[in-house]
Amino acid sequence: MIIGIDETGSFALTNKEMNLFAGVHFVDETEMSTTTVNLDKWKSKYKRFKNYQGEIKGASLNDEMTMDFVDMVIMTCPTLYISCCAVIPTQHTKRDIQLFRDHHIKSIDEGIRKFRSLNNEQMALEYTHLRNWYKKINYQLLLKTWILGEMIGFSFVEHVTQVVLDNKDRTLGTIKINIDRDFIHDPQTTIFWKDLLRSHFYSYTYEHHIPVLKEWPLDHPFYVARDRSESGLIIDTEYVFKNGCNFVNSHQNPEIQIADILASIISGYNNRKLFAKPYGKIREKFIPTRRQPITLLRLIPSESADHVSNPYEEILDR
Repeated sequence: MIIGIDETGSFALTNKEMNLFAGVHFVDETEMSTTTVNLDKWKSKYKRFKNYQGEIKGASLNDEMTMDFVDMVIMTCPTLYISCCAVIPTQHTKRDIQLFRDHHIKSIDEGIRKFRSLNNEQMALEYTHLRNWYKKINYQLLLKTWILGEMIGFSFVEHVTQVVLDNKDRTLGTIKINIDRDFIHDPQTTIFWKDLLRSHFYSYTYEHHIPVLKEWPLDHPFYVARDRSESGLIIDTEYVFKNGCNFVNSHQNPEIQIADILASIISGYNNRKLFAKPYGKIREKFIPTRRQPITLLRLIPSESADHVSNPYEEILDR
């Protein structure tokens, strides 16, 4: 499985529009090569819109280009799906986001204390650096971080659900979640970002369980990324984020370029009623197959999150 994720919108708290992350899902990795060829053909058709790195960014799109993109790239790949999580920034206050940050810092502090009690000073120091970095992130980026964390968990769970429904679960042996690294300006903070998003993923999958069929044998490819416990099979979040989740450059990854254009089409239609025909076509590709293809999220901090086990106390073997 390959999931490429990109965003559109500023996520500034004064923004009244729908800001969102879009994911493009490839169930069958072997179809990536054909889709990449089709993407290159589409870009060649509109080569005057390419930037210096050979991309056509969503901001350059018009109706003709988006319709051709959908026909040439999206609809020609039978194993391609789309997911989307959105937020309206003006529905959130600084207080909402600060409460969310405070809860997260509390979790990190508990992890630091736990590692020190185990005389693991290296991990305690790593999480101290993470906490200090996290305290300095502005509200806009915090909101963006939260929606991205939800998007990763949402897209992962829905991807697995869809392939189970399609009877293509043998494709789950490889897990690749690639995210556009455009907003990570300091490469040294990548490890912090991955750990932060891992904790969001952990919490999301705690609440929204990943489907596992009892009929699957123990040598099923998906179990490569899973562990057994007394309570059954659980997701190994450390494995997924250490081995399968990465921030990448969009010009080197066709799945990110496709996600960028999809995000612009979805945003254009829902915020300004642009791209009605291409949006109407891609609706059949959305997962989950619900009446409303976009999951609109609202951050409501509460103590209800306290019952979720702390992901910063769960990695005791590092």
